[in-house]
Amino acid sequence: KNDSNNVDLLNKVSFLLAYPVYEGKSEAEKEKKYSEANYLATKAYRLNPRNAESNYHMALALGRMSEYASTKVKISYARQIRVSCEKAISLNPALPGPYHILARWHREVAAFNILERAMIATFFGGGLEGGTYEDALKNFKISLKLDPTNSIHYYEIALTYYERDIGNDRQLAKDWLRKTLSMKVVDETDKRIHAKAVTLMKKL
Repeated sequence: KNDSNNVDLLNKVSFLLAYPVYEGKSEAEKEKKYSEANYLATKAYRLNPRNAESNYHMALALGRMSEYASTKVKISYARQIRVSCEKAISLNPALPGPYHILARWHREVAAFNILERAMIATFFGGGLEGGTYEDALKNFKISLKLDPTNSIHYYEIALTYYERDIGNDRQLAKDWLRKTLSMKVVDETDKRIHAKAVTLMKKL
């Protein structure tokens, strides 16, 4: 409130609003938090469009908002999420977050049906590169290399193999889940990822 044009502060508050999953909260409460995160990141971006974290945080907030949105709304956000991630990467290739969100983007698009892919291609002006499980794995592994102590990257790689489910993917999913479960649990996020890994391992 005292310095509302401070890009660094706007980015930090946006991230702190967008990062949690707010377990036990209603979808309306979650959407309010993520919408505020997007507002602050967008403000930071307008103040400095070449700030990598502003671009990353816009993508993060929109990605969170997409989790609770209809397919049509998800598709409407898709272009900005990808553009913001790619711009953040071009501005700071050492930032792991944009690769992680971009990987999720590719995985989600890979799972779309023909109609949904046609809709998202329309938002991209008729052309849409990527949107494959291979692109998802590639970007998850880059984010892991840049941030090797974060268990979420291991879990998301396992989940991607599980969802693709071709050839040896089920065994690869198990291998990556074992890596996830071997990670040290240090906070609530790690506990949540650990629990999800246990659940997915049981399915396998």
